[in-house]
Amino acid sequence: MRTVDGPGSGLNSDLLDGQQGSEFIADGDSAGGDLNGTFSSLQLAGGSVGRNELASGGPHGVVSFFAFSIAADACHTEAFSMDTADLGEVLLAFPESLDLGSGVYMQPTVVAHPGQGVLEICNSTGSSVDIPFGTFFQLRLIG
Repeated sequence: MRTVDGPGSGLNSDLLDGQQGSEFIADGDSAGGDLNGTFSSLQLAGGSVGRNELASGGPHGVVSFFAFSIAADACHTEAFSMDTADLGEVLLAFPESLDLGSGVYMQPTVVAHPGQGVLEICNSTGSSVDIPFGTFFQLRLIG
């Protein structure tokens, strides 16, 4: 039985797996990178996670391949293919940009043909609104 403690003895009660205590993370230590806060209360930093890094847990999609204008107090309809759309599901959509302003909204639609989706985007602002190419719309299917 060894009774000597310290470096070179094969026993050192000051180390854990050969590391000093200062090498380990404590609850009060601050996070960095995509994280904010201390390790006892972690949060994602604002703007650190992009669309491709998210998992929603349900059928969803993102479209951004069209551009159009919506006349004052009118609606515009866009049809597109969506492999996960099943007959009778409700498609909800919303723009991922605040730049479209208040008064521009989406109508929920029911999937009438499997594999197809329809966006109906309405404008109640009283003047024409442009939807620029590259505006992302988040889509959710509710079955």
